[in-house]
Amino acid sequence: MSSLTGKSLFIKGSDLADTVAIPAAIIYETKRLNVPILVVTSAGKSGISLGYFQDVDTEVNLEEARKRDVEVIRRLGVGGGTIYSSKGSSMALFMTFPKDFFTSMDKAFCQIGSATVHAYYKLGVKGAWYDHIGDVRVGSPRAHKKITGFGFATVEEILILNMVIGVGKLNFEEMASVIKIPPEKFMDKTAKSVQEYVTSVEEETGRKPSDEEVYDAFKSSLEETLKIKLDSHEFSDQAKDIWKKYKDIAKSDQNLYLRSSAKRFSNIPKGYSLGFSRYKARKLIVTHLLTDGKEIKDVMISGDFYCSPGEYLFELEQKL
Repeated sequence: MSSLTGKSLFIKGSDLADTVAIPAAIIYETKRLNVPILVVTSAGKSGISLGYFQDVDTEVNLEEARKRDVEVIRRLGVGGGTIYSSKGSSMALFMTFPKDFFTSMDKAFCQIGSATVHAYYKLGVKGAWYDHIGDVRVGSPRAHKKITGFGFATVEEILILNMVIGVGKLNFEEMASVIKIPPEKFMDKTAKSVQEYVTSVEEETGRKPSDEEVYDAFKSSLEETLKIKLDSHEFSDQAKDIWKKYKDIAKSDQNLYLRSSAKRFSNIPKGYSLGFSRYKARKLIVTHLLTDGKEIKDVMISGDFYCSPGEYLFELEQKL
């Protein structure tokens, strides 16, 4: 084992807003200590996490989600698609690194992919393999299912890893009730439904591991792959304050309804009509357009894409 050391925390029973807020606290601690920090969380309830640019009304059946006590939040500044997790079906993993920890982003993805495959192997999933860039799948290349997705972002000179770990079976009945899944979502995929596309440790092995087993498997695999020793850690008081601040923002109505076609187009002027379209490129792009047939009065572009800086999208809408 290398002499390089870092820190690790396991947070049990967190909610979805915690997974949005925790990265800010980890970044603070990483800058303070100048070491990699691993945080793994388990969910205490079902939830839906929207990408920063998604339209909440197009993506989610809010009335049904509230009826079922399914939490709905929007990620802070981070794009991508809708993530649903039923209670006990998944865990979240975050890890921060000083910006020069990896020699390249390709190296970062491949090393984390290798560590993830190794962790699943420890949990009994023998057929896992890394699919560049940022996915871990199970099964043959022609009949595979996705068990994990991960990505990186750079914030204040800190590289942060964000990963979803597939632990238990999803509640597909609940998922179908609270999420609006468009047919275009699977146009470029072999699978034609969520059931055909995702899997978990429980589905692959017949046994659901405990949260602690999952944490230990991923912690040890990351230590072995990255040649680092991760010591137990508790957040400082300052980091806890940052965590609370961003959790409050994540749970606010202002953040949830940042992109809301129902609110934005609640009053359509006489003589105008609201158009709607979806286009599946590499990502799914959704457009709402208010027009009288001669000129565009307003347009809202949403979807599961990434845009940096995010202000570019809002400027584009204004110029149209």
